[in-house]
Amino acid sequence: MKKVNIDFISPMEGTIIPIESVEDDIFSDKVMGDGFAITPIKDEVVAPFDGEIKVLYPGGHAIVLAHETGVSIMIHIGLELYKLGQDIFKVYIKQGQKVKKGERLIKINMKKAIKSNLLLISPIVFLNKEKVNLLKRNEFVKLREEDIIEIYNKF
Repeated sequence: MKKVNIDFISPMEGTIIPIESVEDDIFSDKVMGDGFAITPIKDEVVAPFDGEIKVLYPGGHAIVLAHETGVSIMIHIGLELYKLGQDIFKVYIKQGQKVKKGERLIKINMKKAIKSNLLLISPIVFLNKEKVNLLKRNEFVKLREEDIIEIYNKF
């Protein structure tokens, strides 16, 4: 495995946990890939690296972002927040758009999200068989914080 040199920052502010701790087998069993999750406490979701929005799910609950190195991630905002309809998210980006690290992608209506009692935990999944090493685990991370993970691939 070779370490991937990507300047990766936290896309959300909250508690970072291993992907294996997510209460959904699709994520915890790494069916889609390795990664981590954040339980957000603030409303902003930003790009963790420079890249292109490859997929923007209807309503904005999930985004696939690709880096020029071939690393692609899916940010899935809240396991069930999509059930609240499209007005839970304010979307600032379009599919195919290039974004810069730290650029705002989505704003979450946190009042509505918290009131819903749905799970806010948000998996960040690496889609091309990368391995992720958490440098922080079960602790608070700030929005745009650096040095939270290391990324490895087979190439």
